[in-house]
Amino acid sequence: MTTICTADDLNAAYEAALNRAYQRTRISAFDNHVLAFDDGHYEVIDEGDFGPLDQDIIDRIVHTAPGRMSGLY
Repeated sequence: MTTICTADDLNAAYEAALNRAYQRTRISAFDNHVLAFDDGHYEVIDEGDFGPLDQDIIDRIVHTAPGRMSGLY
């Protein structure tokens, strides 16, 4: 059986990743990047968890939420 992802599924996954990235920037001084993968899923990485980003990671970035360390926590 083949599962077909609709545009709504992809939009919801992207929106969830964006929300996660912006939530993480509240407590991070580093940028958070939303990465897109070929199978349609998205992941969020904190630039502070990595050294210099590999070109493969850079090529997958679809959005960057700037770090801001708001001091709320």
